[in-house]
Amino acid sequence: MTFRALSRTEAFRAFQRAIGDATLHLNTVAVGLEAISSDPAAAQKAAATLNVGWRPPANARKVSRDAPVGEPLAQRVVLPGAPARLRDLTSRSRIFVLRAVLVAACDALDAYVAEVARTAWLKIDAAAADICTKAVTKPGRIAWSLAERYAELCASLDLRELEGLCSIVALGSRWRNALVHAEDAEFTLATSDRNALMSRAAQLNKAGFVVGQALDRFKSRLNPTLKDVTTIVAYAQDLCATIDRRAIERVASNESDVEALLRARLAAHFKSRGRVDDFWGTHREQEWDADRNANVRPLDRTARAIGCDTKWQSRFGSLLDSLGFSVTKHPASAPISDREIGKLSGMSAQEFADELKLPVR
Repeated sequence: MTFRALSRTEAFRAFQRAIGDATLHLNTVAVGLEAISSDPAAAQKAAATLNVGWRPPANARKVSRDAPVGEPLAQRVVLPGAPARLRDLTSRSRIFVLRAVLVAACDALDAYVAEVARTAWLKIDAAAADICTKAVTKPGRIAWSLAERYAELCASLDLRELEGLCSIVALGSRWRNALVHAEDAEFTLATSDRNALMSRAAQLNKAGFVVGQALDRFKSRLNPTLKDVTTIVAYAQDLCATIDRRAIERVASNESDVEALLRARLAAHFKSRGRVDDFWGTHREQEWDADRNANVRPLDRTARAIGCDTKWQSRFGSLLDSLGFSVTKHPASAPISDREIGKLSGMSAQEFADELKLPVR
């Protein structure tokens, strides 16, 4: 059974896109590198058809400007012939990609915790929001770490049971920082985070992940493995999904709350009567003027909107989708009633603007 309701915030939608892209690219490159190392002959054949490589940064712009159309700007790829050297190359390439994905994951985590805290309709506690958005620092002008910001957000949402997942974020972000700042890298993890991870080692075992081994690799200043990175990313998704759901449930757990939220989001989206006129005029030209509907009872108009005007209903549904109110089997909020959707979609532009108390311009 499906409902039209809130299932995720825009912040989580953006986070999922970023993480999904990073994971897809990681898996694609991992498969490709494995194929290269296991079949050198096929790799050499593929390399012969590619025009990718290096050009000097100093005159790259001039080379690009002066090159004839269709002429490749890069040298052909030359892979090492010896199997051992090829394996070494693919291994180093894999490490490069793992680092890149870990950086992308931490950037996505940083963006999510700040954006969800800024989302006004979620009503996140002001003190927690200041920490999550880095508006304040700790005493001594020390910045709050990524994991600490997640811990504060979880505490404000009464999700203290997510301590273990916050510690996974701590491990991932500390690993990321150490790899990025190689010259003065600090492979250190707070004792509280290490203890939180070890005490939950039996639960944090996705795809055979072993907490102790990952911590040992980190402590030994080693690069993360493919399993380390994919597991950290997977648990980061679990953490954000749980936060997102709880944040929505707090403000839209009953029908009246979610419908009030819908109207507020619609008002914020349109901002003025003029924009409503534009929307109705583009997608429902025959309905935009209330004068044309003066003799039609509102009840009849609602019934017609629900049952007859399929194209308009689809467009109005797309509008609701864009605001996060989608048709889903797994709603995070209470569902919006068909009565409310029918009422709003059955209005003329003028009635809709009056209902939402929108200014003229």
